[in-house]
Amino acid sequence: MRSSAAKAASSAAAASRCARPTARIPPTAQRLRSKATTAGPRRVPPDPQRRDRAPRMTAPVIRRIERHEAARLAALLRRLFVEAYADCSAPANVEAYLDDAFGVAQQTRELDDPAHPAWVVEHDDEWLGVLQVRLPSTPPPQVDLLRPAQLHRIYLTTAAIGRGLGRRLLDIALDTARRGGADGLWLSVWQRAPGPIAVYQRAGFRIVGTTTFVVGDDPLDDWIMQRRIDAA
Repeated sequence: MRSSAAKAASSAAAASRCARPTARIPPTAQRLRSKATTAGPRRVPPDPQRRDRAPRMTAPVIRRIERHEAARLAALLRRLFVEAYADCSAPANVEAYLDDAFGVAQQTRELDDPAHPAWVVEHDDEWLGVLQVRLPSTPPPQVDLLRPAQLHRIYLTTAAIGRGLGRRLLDIALDTARRGGADGLWLSVWQRAPGPIAVYQRAGFRIVGTTTFVVGDDPLDDWIMQRRIDAA
């Protein structure tokens, strides 16, 4: 009969024979494995074929205004006139002018007139500005053009100023006048509006006289300005 010590030695030897040998990791591999574990996930270089782009910002477009948009046009004209000229006269006079010039019925009549085209500056369904031209037109006597077109209205929202949109609208007005056979454009502008006056002068318009612009029952002094189509 085998002793307990002999049995224990025999069992240990058997266990040693059945045990899975432990692989020995070279020191270099150990260092690399340790470094990979502590360095965090491996960064994958970008795929040159994949282009994740942020959504592009669309540029404002300028298009003709259609008859069914008369109410929206009237509302915008009222708002822009108030933004620019709310202080030109007493509130009652301004309101009377808005009702007369920018009512829906009046804007519908103007849109129905082929000699009174209108354009809107639009960005993501937001209206930022308006241009209205009259061709032909009956100018005041100070205008010395033979076949003049009138730059009737040009308005921009505050957010649209300084983005080159006014220049684009002026170019459309000049091109419309040219294609319509006009030899120039004329306009009237409030004498106490130095900003618009400077813009028109930079665009080649010059002052040729004065006229009266009535807001309610308040006569305001306007400059008459003109530019020939063939002017630089």
